[in-house]
Amino acid sequence: MTEQQKGRLTVRPRRETLVDEDEDGPLELGVYDFALPCRRFVVDHKVAEVGKISVTAEFLLRLVRALGSCTEETVQTFFGYDRREMAYVLGEVEEADYVSRADGRLVLTEVGQSLFRPGSEDPLIFEVERKSARVGFDLLSLAPADTRSTSWFERNLPELPLCDPGQVSDATARVPARFRRFFREFAPRMDPVSAARRSLYSIDAVRAEDRFSNVVRVRLLSTGLKPMQAEVDLSAWRSDHEVHEREEVGRSVLGMLDRLPIVRRDDEADAYRLLVELAPDYLREWTRRDGLSVQRYYRNAFTSEGDVRADRRTTPIVGSLFGTENARRLVEVASNGLRRTTRSARTLFWVVPQVPLWGARRSWRRRSSSCASA
Repeated sequence: MTEQQKGRLTVRPRRETLVDEDEDGPLELGVYDFALPCRRFVVDHKVAEVGKISVTAEFLLRLVRALGSCTEETVQTFFGYDRREMAYVLGEVEEADYVSRADGRLVLTEVGQSLFRPGSEDPLIFEVERKSARVGFDLLSLAPADTRSTSWFERNLPELPLCDPGQVSDATARVPARFRRFFREFAPRMDPVSAARRSLYSIDAVRAEDRFSNVVRVRLLSTGLKPMQAEVDLSAWRSDHEVHEREEVGRSVLGMLDRLPIVRRDDEADAYRLLVELAPDYLREWTRRDGLSVQRYYRNAFTSEGDVRADRRTTPIVGSLFGTENARRLVEVASNGLRRTTRSARTLFWVVPQVPLWGARRSWRRRSSSCASA
């Protein structure tokens, strides 16, 4: 006779994390656009461009340098010059102060010696030219800033605060050093053809002009497992090495984002209750006697990735309302709903979220218009 095993009831262990590690993935908490204060400056400067001397003068200088000193007759014989050709070549190098003549002998002057760079057998000359450049710098890091025009909406975005207010007052004095630091970045814009052969010779004067703004796009990235641990991503604004050269901008962005964290709201219980009232059938699986099981619903919303289905009038989303993917989902759900209705609603209510920096994004206007159109 065998003993029949009795059925056992087991209690599922309580989930300690929002989602399992194998379900975890990136989560975009928000995207913000900030106005970066900038200013135009006129920089009067000189550039030195590498040039070439004539072929006859070049060979003469190379011969004199190799011998250290030689007679005019030696040069004339070596190259086979007649008296007229010899006089022409000597006139060119003497007038430029490359060669001196004494007692019929030729020797390179100090200027002539400087034409030969270390490791090079070819003499080079530098032609100095005056230039004037109108360039833009941001007022936080004094790094190059694009001087394009901005829209009215962009000019009214939240402005990044200055980490060092004194830097604005003496920006003109600091620009020469920063212009020299970023000259290789400015040079192709000023003269794309000759930029590679030119070097900055001197900075003569700097004049400040009007102020303008750039837009800095900031993404807050997290994960489904740890949504409260956000990282700042500036890759949509600048490349990694450019962001590194603009550390002051990064610090200012962090100061702005310190205003965002909201741990708990007094009215969140009412918000969850209202959510259950609006979509009781959809939320039945995650509704308990005491209301919505927020953690279970969050897990479902995150793992389902907001899958839009034609037979449902709603879809869960996590993260920024006007993020790229969430905005697409909202438009799809609204479109599905409109296809099933015979007439549009007479009244639409839009409640602006009571959160810091709401609407601080250029694409907010376009996407809100798209949702309204749908």
